[in-house]
Amino acid sequence: MTLTLSNGGQDIPAPGSSEWRYSKQDDPLHGTSFDQFILDGRYLTRPSQTDGENPALVVQCSDGKFRRGSLVVGTVIQHAQGADGGVAHSLKGITQAHVEMRWDERKKPNDDWWEISNDGRALFFDKIQLTKLLTGRLLGHPSDPAQLVHRQIIGVVEAFANETVMQFDMPKDSTWIVEACGLEWGKKKKTKE
Repeated sequence: MTLTLSNGGQDIPAPGSSEWRYSKQDDPLHGTSFDQFILDGRYLTRPSQTDGENPALVVQCSDGKFRRGSLVVGTVIQHAQGADGGVAHSLKGITQAHVEMRWDERKKPNDDWWEISNDGRALFFDKIQLTKLLTGRLLGHPSDPAQLVHRQIIGVVEAFANETVMQFDMPKDSTWIVEACGLEWGKKKKTKE
C-alpha cells in the first residue's frame, strides 16, 4: 500500500513499512516550510513507562540543508554522567544521554552522546550523527546504496529504570532524504536556480 502525496505525485510507502514517510510541514512562526521524514521503529526491550507509541526517527530539512533530527523514544530518558561525575552536557550546554548503536551484524555497539529534549522523551542528533545512522560510519557516504546499513539497533537508559532497546529497519534507498538534507559529498551537489 502506498500513499500518494500532492507534491509531485510521488508514491510514499504507508506507515509500518521500512521506508521514510514524507510530509511537507509549515512553520507559521518563521513563515517557512520544511521537509519532514519519519522512520518508524519497534521496541526490542520496551520501556517501563511509555506513551504507547512506537519509537521513531524524525528528520527535518529545508532548502536542501539538514535542519534537525530526533529520536522519539516515548519515555523519559536518563541523562549521562559527565567526566566530572555530574550531568553530561554538550558544547551548547544541553543535557546529554548516552546512546549505544549497533548496525547490521556488527557485534560491538558504538557509543555516542545525544542531546535530550526539554521534556526528556526525545533525543536530538546532528547531520554527522544522521550520516552515522544511515551508513554506520562517521564519514560514511549515504548517497552510495552499498554503504547504507540495513538494520539499526539503538539503546538508551530510561530514567530510573533499565535500558530501552529499539530497532529500525533502514530503507534500501535513502536517495530522497540524502538530496533533501544535503548529505551528498564527493560529487557536485545540485544547486537551486
